Amino acid sequence: IFLGDVREELKNALLEAADIFLMPSIEDKASVEGFGISFLEASCFKTPSIGGLVGGAADIIKNNQTGLLCDGTDHDAIYNCLQQMLKNDKHLEMGQAAKEYSKQFYWDNQIKKYFCAVAFFKIKQGSPIHINTSITYFIKTFCTFRINISNISTN
Repeated sequence: IFLGDVREELKNALLEAADIFLMPSIEDKASVEGFGISFLEASCFKTPSIGGLVGGAADIIKNNQTGLLCDGTDHDAIYNCLQQMLKNDKHLEMGQAAKEYSKQFYWDNQIKKYFCAVAFFKIKQGSPIHINTSITYFIKTFCTFRINISNISTN
């Protein structure tokens, strides 16, 4: 279904109601799906995707796990992907996996990654980090690298 520009609420309702999100990206020098945000949005609603092999589809679709990738110009390949996904309700399993995978891209998780990266590079440079107690807790809780606690002072 191609509806053109739609309001956010309608887009979300359509993605939630869909069994499969299909966007067989093709190589076009003028435009390409750079990151795969459309696939990520579908994933947030437990909607698995079928995407092309070009552009950002492969950044979001984990082939045979959260969706399927195929040659977006090959109609038979697209049809086979649809059949494969619908067989034994595999799209339901992939939709759940897509939802779980999408959580790493939620804003709160991205913010955690950002703060951990900043802390890591400051510590690696030997720069002292002056932060409050709650930020120290955050770094100890969410950052996966080992911290030399002497580099962190609290206010």
